[in-house]
Amino acid sequence: MSVLLLYPPLQFAPGAVPKPDGSLGIAYLAGALREAGIDVAVLDAAVGETGEAFDRREALPSGLTRVGLSDDAILAAAAPHAVVGVASTFTAQHPRAIAVVRLIRAACPDKLVLVGGVSARHFRAEFLAAGADAVFLSEAEREIVAVVQRFASGSRDFRDIPGLALPWGCTVTPAPLVDLDQLPMPAWDLLPNAAYWRIGRPHGGAFGKPIRYAEMMTSRGCAFACTYCHLSVETPDRPSGDIGRFRMKSADRVLREIDTLRALGVERVYVEDDSLLAKKARILAILGMIRDRGLALADVNGVNIAHLYRNDGGALVPDTGLLEALAACGFEDISLPFESASERILATYASRKWSPARMDTAALVRACVAAKLPVSGNYMIGFPDETEDEIAATLRMAREHMDAGLTDANVFLVVPFPGTVLFEEARDRGYLADDWSPDDMLWFKPVMRNTTVAPERLLEIRASAWRDLNRPEYVAARAEASL
Repeated sequence: MSVLLLYPPLQFAPGAVPKPDGSLGIAYLAGALREAGIDVAVLDAAVGETGEAFDRREALPSGLTRVGLSDDAILAAAAPHAVVGVASTFTAQHPRAIAVVRLIRAACPDKLVLVGGVSARHFRAEFLAAGADAVFLSEAEREIVAVVQRFASGSRDFRDIPGLALPWGCTVTPAPLVDLDQLPMPAWDLLPNAAYWRIGRPHGGAFGKPIRYAEMMTSRGCAFACTYCHLSVETPDRPSGDIGRFRMKSADRVLREIDTLRALGVERVYVEDDSLLAKKARILAILGMIRDRGLALADVNGVNIAHLYRNDGGALVPDTGLLEALAACGFEDISLPFESASERILATYASRKWSPARMDTAALVRACVAAKLPVSGNYMIGFPDETEDEIAATLRMAREHMDAGLTDANVFLVVPFPGTVLFEEARDRGYLADDWSPDDMLWFKPVMRNTTVAPERLLEIRASAWRDLNRPEYVAARAEASL
């Protein structure tokens, strides 16, 4: 019994910078299968084994560009394996994941085809109709082992295994949460690391130059539940179960993972936690222990603004001690999710995760610069009821941050991704057309209609703001790397 876990080819819009997927889900599942004694391989169909496929481009009828292996090459790679698991994490890549499922089912009717990922949960009916035998709806390290072992015994009846959507529509029972310290070690060694390092385009941060990097998570879930995030629907009453609840690995477990990555030759670790600094004492202990291990660190996902402040006699001020500890540990890149300058927007859509009225964010950027901690900023515009004055305030804040020393400012249009509370609200309140498409779910393209600021105006504001905020050399470098 052999299993192939597969990242599908990718697709990108004109002007986008192609980046490999390489997300952690497959590495965790591969580690679980390997620990159970099951033969497992990984194929990133966007890059191939050596990275050659990343240069293969194909125009799609949608106007997007497909990046990765040909269908024939994917089938050839899948041929030796009895089970094929397909990752579907990102909405914008959903059409490529569904195409792979259809391809394998049509050519290989006897194979067991499994699908998992954040996007897969929402589109589960479509994946099942395309020929998937099961869709995992939750954390699946235990469940994928149970499914493969059941299949190896000669059965395709998985009805008693929790956390699955199946073709006959049986009731879904959420899978129980896992103890993060008991997770198998992610099989980072099965990823095409040499190709990733040569391409040099991690999820966030540096791009376009060789870099020996890997991703890791020290926790799962989040202390917040922003409506535009998938964590907003990962609750006990949903098919996913309560996987959005914030849970942490122990310091010992984190250090074992870091040592594993060092042994693979990794030089920079991108921490993909949703709430890395939610427990300051914990992260400071971890940082103190890894300071001398020689790895550069970066965080592009989970450093929330509120966690970077401390209470000083009733006033919230930048926590310079924490910033200096992050810098001393080797953090070379952190993205700060400012999102909006509007208290109302943050309260309505972002769990009140920080307060513009109480926190001087320009002072925070200056404190980061003083600590020699390079930081970029993320900003969101185009919430359904956001006014142009509120957008202008956010962009003024972004300009203040750039003037204070931000390396770059990323301006995103709000996207109601399927599998979020915002998607459900946009669908129910008429902000989404009935014929919306995953191909339209792009952060630089207006997806919603009937918004307070018209879609055409939002597009104009975002394009000019991004050019005006960022330095010309940064804009030119991104343009050179784009399709």
